[in-house]
Amino acid sequence: MTALRQQLIELFARSPGLDGTIHGTRRVVQGKHGSRSSLFYSVKNRALMPTESRLERSVCYRLESDRSVMQYRMQPIAIRYGKELLYPDICIRDPNGTIRIVEVKPEAFERTLDNCRKANFLRSYFSDFGISYTTVGEAYCGSKIELANLEMLYNRGGRQELKNELLQELATRILRINGPITMSEAVIRLEEAGVARYYLDAALFHGYLKCNFQRPISTTTLVECWQ
Repeated sequence: MTALRQQLIELFARSPGLDGTIHGTRRVVQGKHGSRSSLFYSVKNRALMPTESRLERSVCYRLESDRSVMQYRMQPIAIRYGKELLYPDICIRDPNGTIRIVEVKPEAFERTLDNCRKANFLRSYFSDFGISYTTVGEAYCGSKIELANLEMLYNRGGRQELKNELLQELATRILRINGPITMSEAVIRLEEAGVARYYLDAALFHGYLKCNFQRPISTTTLVECWQ
């Protein structure tokens, strides 16, 4: 128990290296020919996070938009499993300090016998410490259109470190929304108030405003407040 708790303490105390990256216990090699590994810039971690696949990168967008996630680490810890070591993909800490472990697996491979055995082992192992362990796949990231919208909003505004209080009052005080308005109308109202466009994108990304994510977001997309 002490060894695991110590790993978790050190995990979230870790600062970015000179390359701006917070590496995990198992280092993900970047730039290898044919590799799908990449570096994802995380606002919540204020650092680059190494990802091994497109699916892991997609999950990162979800974590950034989820207000129940305060910080997360990739390839966080090593767990002995027979003669090998297992490296769960993501360790998440919420605003209350609660820790949970998430494994990222394509749904086509999630239910293979070997993966099921490993998942059952890790679920039992972490439950002894009061830590939840879950597996997520493509369904967690949503449809292709939904994910494309999320990526666009993150890159246009979600990456800005804006205060939650400001995003909360954006709808009522700045945009004066009392019913659905188009994205185009929202941008005009922001310009009239002298507020940058990316505030609108950030508010949508973080869920302070809502729109239909199942269709590509455009100037005619209706935006409204959460009830």
